[in-house]
Amino acid sequence: LGNYYYQLFQDDLIPIRVEEHTAQLDPRQGRIYQDLFKSGWINGLSCSTTFEMGIDLGDLQAVAMSNVPPSIANYRQRSGRAGRRTSGTAFILTWASNRPHDQTYYENPAEIIGGNVAIPYIFLENPFIIRRHANAILLSQFLRYRKSQGVKTKDLHETGDFFDLVYQSDPHINFLADWITLQHPIIQDLLQEFLDLLPGQEENFIDQSIQNFQADITKINLLQYQKITEYYIAQIEILGKKSIDTTTTTRESNTLDKQKQYYRKLLDRLRSEPLINFLSSKGLLPSYSFPLHTVELMLPMDARKTEHLRLERDLSQAIREYAPGSEIVADKRIWRSEKPVFWRDTVHEWEYRICKHCHNLEMGDGPGIPIPALEQCPICSETDFGKRQKFVVPDGFLADKRSGKPAKQYVNIEPSQMRSAILPLKNLDETQVGDLLFLAYEREGQLLYVNEGKFGKGFNFPLEGFGLTVPKEGVKKNFSLGHIQTTDTLHIRFSGSEQFKVPPPHNDSFWFSLMYAIIHAASHALQIERKDIDGVLSPRKHDDSWEQTIVLYDNVPGGAGHVKAIRDRFQEVLEDAIRVLNCPDCSPEISCHHCLRDYRNQYFHHLLVREHALDFLESVSASLNPLEGEIDSASKVISGNPNTWLLRNIENSRQSVDIAIEHLSLGHPNGEAFTWFDTFSGLLNKGCSIKLNLLKMPDDTPKGLSISRQLMVLLDRGMTVYKVNQLPEWQIIIDKEDPTNNRAISSASDIFISLGERIGTDQLLTTSSIVGVKKVLDGWKSTQSRPLTGDDFTPPESVKVINLHASSKSYVSIESLFTEVFSKPCKQILVNDPYLLDRDRVFLLEPYMKLAAAHEDLERVTVHTKRSQDFSKQQQAEAELNQMFDNLIEFKHKPLEHDRYILITRTDGEKARIILGRGFDFIQTDGSIRPTFIIIEDPVLSK
Repeated sequence: LGNYYYQLFQDDLIPIRVEEHTAQLDPRQGRIYQDLFKSGWINGLSCSTTFEMGIDLGDLQAVAMSNVPPSIANYRQRSGRAGRRTSGTAFILTWASNRPHDQTYYENPAEIIGGNVAIPYIFLENPFIIRRHANAILLSQFLRYRKSQGVKTKDLHETGDFFDLVYQSDPHINFLADWITLQHPIIQDLLQEFLDLLPGQEENFIDQSIQNFQADITKINLLQYQKITEYYIAQIEILGKKSIDTTTTTRESNTLDKQKQYYRKLLDRLRSEPLINFLSSKGLLPSYSFPLHTVELMLPMDARKTEHLRLERDLSQAIREYAPGSEIVADKRIWRSEKPVFWRDTVHEWEYRICKHCHNLEMGDGPGIPIPALEQCPICSETDFGKRQKFVVPDGFLADKRSGKPAKQYVNIEPSQMRSAILPLKNLDETQVGDLLFLAYEREGQLLYVNEGKFGKGFNFPLEGFGLTVPKEGVKKNFSLGHIQTTDTLHIRFSGSEQFKVPPPHNDSFWFSLMYAIIHAASHALQIERKDIDGVLSPRKHDDSWEQTIVLYDNVPGGAGHVKAIRDRFQEVLEDAIRVLNCPDCSPEISCHHCLRDYRNQYFHHLLVREHALDFLESVSASLNPLEGEIDSASKVISGNPNTWLLRNIENSRQSVDIAIEHLSLGHPNGEAFTWFDTFSGLLNKGCSIKLNLLKMPDDTPKGLSISRQLMVLLDRGMTVYKVNQLPEWQIIIDKEDPTNNRAISSASDIFISLGERIGTDQLLTTSSIVGVKKVLDGWKSTQSRPLTGDDFTPPESVKVINLHASSKSYVSIESLFTEVFSKPCKQILVNDPYLLDRDRVFLLEPYMKLAAAHEDLERVTVHTKRSQDFSKQQQAEAELNQMFDNLIEFKHKPLEHDRYILITRTDGEKARIILGRGFDFIQTDGSIRPTFIIIEDPVLSK
């Protein structure tokens, strides 16, 4: 009856109906799902960020997040959906994915749960934001003007009323020019009020805003609305003519009627779409997200129940997610992209080339204009620098006719090579930060996003204008899918010197590792969603050679102020980048998903390596924040956990480790399953030399005896140990003769570093400078020391020390360890263990009792332990064990110290003691061994 799983399977099954609630559904369908959820017909909603704001689901009991939200504010908004009623309680579950952002907060959950919410800000320098709000002001006034002319309110809401020349004899757009003329003074006053809030704008802002509004409306009308509706109407007419053909069979006629109905639904959907939604999705008005070039994956006509779906993405995202062959899930169904579509009659082809060595981007000055046919790259001068390629900018995508099947566990994501590059800029206005760093913030950087398909070979599809009345199947060619975006950029350049060498520009491993460390750091330090910033390498000519720069950019059209904030707080970002590179979960010569790797940079995973980027940034940080002292390039260690950082650096030594500490401890560093002695043993196994300098010798306590015994073993294996009279300021030197990996470590306070469960100090200093490490070594030479041998650690003759190491399998038994101690008859036994609190622990005494009772001279056993909270069950177990041994055992319950031991009094009066470092449960119930020491004090050993 006490079995959890038995009880679980007796409960009634609760059916779970889960529905999707995302921006892919139209608002009406979303409201239907909300109402069904509130009423209980749906008991699970799979939501996107649409639920962060403004939706009250009533008595919501639980929120499960599939990843850690991008910021503290996002976390609070999402978790705050639950438990909003005074009578309710909330269960919040967050899954930390295997990526740097999630793992950072997994290690420090309090930071995301209770951290400080960043102050929201609007980047008013973004021209797109200003233009959209000016458009919103003008559109509002224009609609008020139309209402004053007698137009009913209900006729101002829909897109068709505004644009459609067939649906309406006089669409609102026809009155736009007259309105600007008639109400020009009113329009000027409205825009002047707006302008007063935006210092720094040009003098012609008002006239320019009016022109922009007209141009944006006209462009959307001609290139979007009219082109699409003309195509739908043409298809309806063509299908209508075919359906009345006398040669058409009934089956064919029914198929034609279904096709006409499909196009009518598409046409009606576009005409009836709320005007504000339509213009927001086209980037003319402000919106919750920041679409500027939104495109749609058009669903097939034969798919059922799709009227409420609108699969739209910003173009920079769509060329990856909607690439031909890729599948997405929406409303529990799989939709597979077949090919891109184009509303223009003429599809523009852009020629480009990205050098595979230096990443320099060359692009034609316009559509159809070729780039020069060069024999070598104009930047790096390599001859095999890549072929010229072409990309097209799609207006949308068409779903495969086989789409719409119920989704199962997996979807197909078409393998593709997604790349981005920045168009080179000249005359950057750089700001020098310290001696080594230069930053340049630019407002109008131009980025090219291209999806080059599988193996970079592009996608094969016919290049035809879908806006043609009767599309014809053209000849298929291979093209990349591309998009050019203007946004904010931050150019980061490092300048070398005789003492500070910048790695060569062709070292892609270093530059990509450094770039992604800075990106991940900025995302965490400034609470920027990772997908909102990214970076590229951008080379530039420098004298007769070239140099590499890192360019960060806002992944938002026109910029959102992210890279500007990175520039303003770059030293903070730099420190966080060092924390990212001080990853405790992988070795320095690689990287992992907890530090540099994520989904967005998977194409470069094989290049991402921590160690050289870490050494480089530590030197940069030291130059920006020089510390007082004689050691060159010394800087504070920036790590989420200094204890783990020190342990990992010692573990990753390649040739040698020199350590000077007060004394050694048996403590397990940072809760690890192994001790510092295990770490030293592992280093010796891989051929590292270890020089240990001790200020104090181990004492004669049980722990001290265990330490002495383990030092004897390590001495036999080649470790050298010295006794010193004082500790040097810099206590640890790693790989002193390897300039590529050498490092010296010191405490940043008056507290010396110790090697135990904790390292004793919360802040460390380090230097990986060759000159700095040499000065540390020179300082060590003045320290007086004498070598120690095994004789210095030999225990007394009557003492036996046993050190057991952790193991998943049992390699010892109670009998093999203690039969000799119990070989002489025992009269009395005293057991001291404060933790014999339940049946499993009480019965750990059974094998010892059997050994002691084997001679039948045992008179009394006294057991001292603490009183359990469930005292009745503790007493029951004690009585059961006592009955097995003829009631020889007396249990006494009282407060005790931590020590665990057995004191044996033999029939001849001799006394022996067994001291158990980690208690009686060092052999687990599954047979595994917990690391511990055992001290046997027995006069028999000295005879």
